[in-house]
Amino acid sequence: MGGLREVAAPFVALGPSGVAVRDRLKRLSVEDERVLRLIGDLLGTLASLDLKARCAAGLVHDTGQWAERKRTLTQGSSSRWAGSITKGTHDQWALARRGQFAHVQSLEAGVRTIAHRLSLPIGEKGGKRAPGGYRSRQEWHAKARRVHVLEDRLQAARADREAGVVRVVRGGKGLLNTRHHLRAAGLTEEQWRTRWQAVRRFLQADGESGKRFGNETIRVTPDGEVSLKLPAPLAHLANAPHGRYVLAARVAFAHRGEQWRDRVTANRAIAYRIHEDTSCGRWYLTASWTVPPVKTVPLAAARTNGLVGIDTNADHLAAWRLDTHGNPVGEPLRFGFDLSGPAPHRDAQVRHALIRLLHWAKRHGLAIAIENLDLTAEKTREKHGRRKKFRNLISGMPVSRLRARLVSMAAELGITVIAVDPAYTSKWGAQHWQKPLTSTNRTTTRHDAAAVAIGRRALGHPIRRRTAPPPHDQSDRVGHRTVQARPGAPRREEPRPRIPGPRTRSMRAGCGANAADQCAQHRSGHATEHDSWQQDSLPLSLQERSTTRPMTGAPASPPISPSPTPAPTPSTAGPSPTLTRATRSWSTAGTAAGRSPAGPSPSPTPGTSEDRGRGQCHHRRPVHLQRHQRRPTSFAVNGVACPGAHQPPIAVLSSPSPGAVFTSGGTVPMTATAAAADGATISKVEFYSDTKLLGTDTTSPYALDYQDVPAGDYSLYAKAYECRRGWTWRRRPGCSA
Repeated sequence: MGGLREVAAPFVALGPSGVAVRDRLKRLSVEDERVLRLIGDLLGTLASLDLKARCAAGLVHDTGQWAERKRTLTQGSSSRWAGSITKGTHDQWALARRGQFAHVQSLEAGVRTIAHRLSLPIGEKGGKRAPGGYRSRQEWHAKARRVHVLEDRLQAARADREAGVVRVVRGGKGLLNTRHHLRAAGLTEEQWRTRWQAVRRFLQADGESGKRFGNETIRVTPDGEVSLKLPAPLAHLANAPHGRYVLAARVAFAHRGEQWRDRVTANRAIAYRIHEDTSCGRWYLTASWTVPPVKTVPLAAARTNGLVGIDTNADHLAAWRLDTHGNPVGEPLRFGFDLSGPAPHRDAQVRHALIRLLHWAKRHGLAIAIENLDLTAEKTREKHGRRKKFRNLISGMPVSRLRARLVSMAAELGITVIAVDPAYTSKWGAQHWQKPLTSTNRTTTRHDAAAVAIGRRALGHPIRRRTAPPPHDQSDRVGHRTVQARPGAPRREEPRPRIPGPRTRSMRAGCGANAADQCAQHRSGHATEHDSWQQDSLPLSLQERSTTRPMTGAPASPPISPSPTPAPTPSTAGPSPTLTRATRSWSTAGTAAGRSPAGPSPSPTPGTSEDRGRGQCHHRRPVHLQRHQRRPTSFAVNGVACPGAHQPPIAVLSSPSPGAVFTSGGTVPMTATAAAADGATISKVEFYSDTKLLGTDTTSPYALDYQDVPAGDYSLYAKAYECRRGWTWRRRPGCSA
């Protein structure tokens, strides 16, 4: 694409793979809370020991070691609790490995960027694709020290990854570091300890299909009763048969409650997790289950009724409806949200904006097109340097959370989501769509134009849709882009399509062959026709002309020779002189007083032999003029030839011979001879393969080596140019490589 990266094809986003709903455990007794804390602390200790054993095993781990760890945990809890602990341990270890790999990639990118900027002179400006040098010597020195720090970290991270070593903190590294900054966090040591113990508890159990209500460890009945299977060391705390403890609280999931109840009634697997929110002193129960993969709607079907393009921004969603042809319909829409404040507030703002968007799309029966954004690589300090405001902007955009929520909520409403490549959508949207969509009563923003670009890409239409009008020397003036360009046109710029028939009153139909030729405005070395140019035949003799167009009293004369020879003195009496030019033409007849389309008609009058040798005649007689675009090759005055016009140079391609065969990838030697008529000088000889210029030679003998020729058939020829005017003579031998 000429320096632009390849744009991935749009695709229909897959629906959610799972569902999670939460409800509060209300009216828990003091005994219930005490039992929950005891169970969570015991299982949390076992989970910490199991995670330590898994990290120590590193890359050397198999199913046998997994079974051994599970047997060890079963002795202190139960088989089902042990299975949930080992599964959670493996998930946490795999997450740590993925985070470690991302950390290595981030360090590599930082080292690469700093090393590049250090190699540039101080103060050198950067471009669009690469940053420039550092602004000052002080900054350069600081970055030179930092690159060594990053290289040491990168070396240590690579060594850990190769050895399978991961570092995981149960409860979170952030909360652990807060212990050393309690005053800044506004916490006391007791508050921090309470929060630390709460996040390290383990109270989650995986479900089992076919078991009663889908989970034997944490069981929730359809009417909301919650009971737990106590671990072996805490079996004496049971208040129900079979070592179970029943909580006093009941749950009723307000969101997706019917789906949850259907699964519980059918004894389908449901996973449960109980956790405490220490900031407000509440306990919550989260139920989750997997959703079977559903066949997505075909992309062609999703495009049937058009769609709405969505541009994600830091404070709003810009949307615009498009029809099936990619044309904007109606007015742009804006769904705002506020991302200031704590995380729950930000999440609620995003959810409310998506609800409004989805309800609007549902009313109109439209699919949604959104960018498949990933700003992970954009959040590094080394890439954007001092642009702190921009880094904060992209860091605050909830791209992944918004995309996940949109896909999940759209699946519930039966709305198809199409993901597109985000490359150049904002840039091309502003360049090609912002101005055309702006009117006196509507101001189109860059974000609105980007939404149109996203929608067009989802529909399979090009974003850069228009081509420039012709330049000023044609009938109309340069204005706004007006013509639809085909997808294959490079840079979406192409000649305007040729409309049959005359374009102006002075041009006949079929005379616009050069309308789409961009080099037609520069006539130097430009052929009259698009096909290969060949010299026309010599003009007819007076006898042949008298046969075609009889002239009164025209004596017979031999054919006119193209060579410049002195012309005999014409008589002052006889038929009207004839001027002939050797290319396609139209003709008019007139008198000395009339004017031809090219100017006054030549009026022959007596002159000297030198003037007549030059083709200069001064007789005032009726004239028959044939007008052409080239200089005349001969004259005939009163039936007597008056050669004197200039002849074109002749170029002959002497090598390779016609039909020659060469080895693929080798060199084809090309030689040519050129001769100029009338004592002119050859200025250069050009060698061509079809329409491709291979090279030029200005000294005789004229030669060129055509190197690295791929396999195929070629038509080679040469052009000769003289000092005053470029006439060409070609020879096309067939050459097979």
